[in-house]
Amino acid sequence: MSEVYVIETGRRFGERIEAGLVKRERGGFRFFAASALFAAIENKLFRRPSEAERAAERLLHDVRTGAAQSVTGGDLRSGMMRMRIRW
Repeated sequence: MSEVYVIETGRRFGERIEAGLVKRERGGFRFFAASALFAAIENKLFRRPSEAERAAERLLHDVRTGAAQSVTGGDLRSGMMRMRIRW
C-alpha cells in the first residue's frame, strides 16, 4: 500500500487541480497543500485519502462561490486565478 497520495480536485468543473499530497502517518493521512488555495486544510489529519479529497473539493467550491472568506479571513479567489495560470 502506498504511503503518499496526490489529491486532485476540480473534476466536476472539467479541471484537474492538484490540491496537495497526503502522507500516511500514525492515526491517518496528513495533508500538505500544493498552493495557498488549500492552506485552510494544510497539516490536517484525515482518516482516509478520500476524506482529504472531499475537504479539498468543498474548499474549492467555497472559494468559487465566495464562501471561503468567512472560513479563511480573506478572499482566496485571486490566489485561485494565479494557480490556474500556473497549471
